[in-house]
Amino acid sequence: MTLPYERARSINFARTLLVNMLVNDEGNDVITDETKELIRSALRHYPTEYDVIVMASKCPEVLFIADEID
Repeated sequence: MTLPYERARSINFARTLLVNMLVNDEGNDVITDETKELIRSALRHYPTEYDVIVMASKCPEVLFIADEID
């Protein structure tokens, strides 16, 4: 069972991972241009950290932000 704070942390982690895949490519051909375009497309509508905070404040039983919980 996924807990609300785990859900929020996972959303933020996934966004960070996708951004890092685009930014930290360093001329590497591991990620194809087609994949990069798909990542950009997904990030265009992906919730920001602010969005997650707002959602968590409105619906804490689904998403919960807790800095001290790992």
